[in-house]
Amino acid sequence: MSNSSEFSLQPTTPTSDPPWKDDPNFRSTTDLVSSCVLTLVVCVWTAIHLNIQPYNERRGGGFARYLWRRMKWMLMGLVAPELVLYTAWLQFIQARLVTMMLRKIDEAR
Repeated sequence: MSNSSEFSLQPTTPTSDPPWKDDPNFRSTTDLVSSCVLTLVVCVWTAIHLNIQPYNERRGGGFARYLWRRMKWMLMGLVAPELVLYTAWLQFIQARLVTMMLRKIDEAR
């Protein structure tokens, strides 16, 4: 029968490891965090589909305004994605209402 004093519940490795790892031979914490942030930014950037630009944005500096508008929506998608979803839902409901009204007009002819 084995003696219970042989087994220890104490950790065998030191617990004073720093929470931030910076090692050139492995992926450091900075590498992990930056790749996660980059992945999030790329996912949100590709998921956002803006409306057609207003006429005043198409003239003179249109691309810069479009890029600025898209970056604002991307930031909102990163910080509060539910607001982007809510806006898309409202636009969907409005599109359904317009479709129903146009069908009624077509049936009345």
